[in-house]
Amino acid sequence: TQGSDEPDADPVLLTKIGQTPSLADFQIGELKSFQEGLSRNQRREFVQAINTSAHGFNVAACVHYRRVFESILEETKVEYMKDSGLSDWPDYEAADTAGHIRMLKSRLPAFMGDHPQLYRILSIGIHSLTEEECADELPLLRKSIEMIAKQHVVLKREAKDQLLAYA
Repeated sequence: TQGSDEPDADPVLLTKIGQTPSLADFQIGELKSFQEGLSRNQRREFVQAINTSAHGFNVAACVHYRRVFESILEETKVEYMKDSGLSDWPDYEAADTAGHIRMLKSRLPAFMGDHPQLYRILSIGIHSLTEEECADELPLLRKSIEMIAKQHVVLKREAKDQLLAYA
């Protein structure tokens, strides 16, 4: 106190060390609905995106979301080539990602096919944005990837149901 003979007390500093369950734990719990249609690696990338963003590593989260996007695109390409009896697809290899999406649109999750610019946005997040700028974009990016993942699960279920119907 001012004017007293007592020395000023040091201010108390409190630091939060952890939280149980963490924010990431809550968000990861929502991924159970994707179990059936996403590969183990796709789910792992999704979890990594959630974990990195929960710790403020927002550019890294963009990397992981982009990997989910890319792997769904690649998986769809492989399935198309198998179904079409193609061993190589030069037109696909020569195209950019937007072209890949156009070529596979009928087989991709609708949101992914309708929004090919999402890949470019994820890439900008990785290459050009700051952590803070990425933080502003991540909620929308996450919702977009979630929508793609949910639609991918539906497509997988439909394909599985068709196989069972023909068996």
